[in-house]
Amino acid sequence: MSQFELEPVDGDTSIPLPEGETKLGRGPFLGINDKRVSRHHCLLENRLGQLRIKPTHVNPCFCQPSLEDSPQPLEKDRWHSLHPGDLFSLLPGKHIFRVVSTGLDNTQRKNPVHFQECSHPGDSDYEEEEEDAVEDDKEDDDRPECPYGTSCYSMCKSDLSICHPGKKLSSRGNDVEQDDEDSFIDDESEDLDEDSDYVPSESDDSVKLKRQKAAFLRK
Repeated sequence: MSQFELEPVDGDTSIPLPEGETKLGRGPFLGINDKRVSRHHCLLENRLGQLRIKPTHVNPCFCQPSLEDSPQPLEKDRWHSLHPGDLFSLLPGKHIFRVVSTGLDNTQRKNPVHFQECSHPGDSDYEEEEEDAVEDDKEDDDRPECPYGTSCYSMCKSDLSICHPGKKLSSRGNDVEQDDEDSFIDDESEDLDEDSDYVPSESDDSVKLKRQKAAFLRK
C-alpha cells in the first residue's frame, strides 16, 4: 500500500496511489464513465512523500478546501501540491476525491529491521526510551547522599568531605588565630634570652649563716 489514497466523496472504497506518476481520467482506475472526463484528464504524482496534480485537458480540474466551499479551477499544465484532507474534482461539484495519508506502507511497517532502527511517536517503545534515558542518568550517579543537600555538591563535586563551608571556615579560623599568635613576640622568652649571662647572688640562708658565724667568733 502506498502513502496516499484517494477517497471518493460519493463512494466507500479508497483507491491506493502507486509511487510515481499516474494518469487520472475516465476508466476503471477511478471508476468514472462520464464522457465529459477525458481518459487523460490529469497527472497525479506521488513521490518521496509528496503529492501533486497537473491538469492536462482543456476541461480543468478543480480544488476546494471543503464540500461547502466553491470549487476553484486549477491552471492547466502546472503542478499543484495536494495535502492530506484536500479535495479535488475532475468536474465542478462531481467526481470529487479526498486525499488521505496512510503514513508508512505496510511492507516497511512490518519490517523488523526498520522497527529496530526507528521508533515513531505513538509506538509503545517511543516514550520508554526517553524514560530509560532518565533512569540511566540516575543509575550512573553513584555519589553518596549529602546531608547538606545538592548545594554541597555544587560547591565541591569531587570530595564530599570538603564540601561543608561552615566546617571549612572554622578550620581556617584556627589557622588564622595560630598565625596571629606566632606573629607576636613572647615577652617571657625574650627575658630569658637577655638574662642568659646572669650569675645569681648568694642566697639569704648563706648570708644568715655567715652573720651567725661572725657573731660567734666575736664572743
